[in-house]
Amino acid sequence: MKKVYLIILLTLISLVLIVPTILGSTASQDITITAESINEVSLSKTTLNLTITPPPDSLVEEEVTDSSTTLSYSTNNTNQKITVAIDELLPTGLTLMVEATSTGGVSSGPVALDSSANNLITDLSNVSDSGETVTYILKANKFAEPINAKTFTVTYTIQSTN
Repeated sequence: MKKVYLIILLTLISLVLIVPTILGSTASQDITITAESINEVSLSKTTLNLTITPPPDSLVEEEVTDSSTTLSYSTNNTNQKITVAIDELLPTGLTLMVEATSTGGVSSGPVALDSSANNLITDLSNVSDSGETVTYILKANKFAEPINAKTFTVTYTIQSTN
């Protein structure tokens, strides 16, 4: 008799465990996830004035510097760089260079500006830095053509190194 009760008890337990599985239902949902790319670069100043006097006969070159601008950048991508370019060439005898410090990448050192994009900071990956010092260096040789308060636009671009 104990065997019969044991068999009945085991059968009931099995049914209790199996019936919900047989009678149950499931639902599923596909979820598409998008993580947007962030590539942002900004400067603390939008204007800057640099004035230089060509060197006297005793010097070959004169230079003025300004380090009052800071650079901030953010990227959630890998293998990014910041490039710089100027909208038009400077007059003969003048050279404008820019240098930026970087805690999150590799600074290229002073970069002579021209109309093509030149690397300023490389090796940026998943980084956000602010307050990086930007130094402009304006050089004039003895033959620098005079210009009167002409505005040039320097463009900073964060982009893939590929």
